[in-house]
Amino acid sequence: MKEKLYKTKDVADQLNVSAGTVLKWVKKHDIPYSVNQYGHYCFEEKHLPLFNEIKEQNRQLNSTNTKKEPPVTTNVLTERITNMEDKIKILERMVSSKADDIVSFQLMEHRKEIRSVNKQLQKIEDRLYKLEDKKETWAMTELEKQTKKDKRVLTSILSAMRIM
Repeated sequence: MKEKLYKTKDVADQLNVSAGTVLKWVKKHDIPYSVNQYGHYCFEEKHLPLFNEIKEQNRQLNSTNTKKEPPVTTNVLTERITNMEDKIKILERMVSSKADDIVSFQLMEHRKEIRSVNKQLQKIEDRLYKLEDKKETWAMTELEKQTKKDKRVLTSILSAMRIM
């Protein structure tokens, strides 16, 4: 006689757990199974007690791990909230102070950059004034040279006219 096979959903329904939980147990505890033509896991009836044992073990673990704390009174909750608010205010002040420090540092750095740019600008202006002075001096020299040439030309023209 063929033994009855139970699919994952059937085992899950019997144990009041999800099918995913059954599959986790199968993998974790190496519970034997077979796969039918549709790809479903199938379990023999003789393996069902294994699932019951695993469920019971998990229930016991959960009950021992769950510590029941006494209920918290309103006064205790109010005190905790007040403490948390105080801590939040302190953190806000710290963040604000840090932000102020950062802004101050950035301001000092910008001032340094502005001083540096001003120095460079002053050097450029000085060089420009020197070049303008040289240009004016050169222009005056060229004008004087041209005037001397013009005087020589006029003198030579006038000399030539007298000779004639």
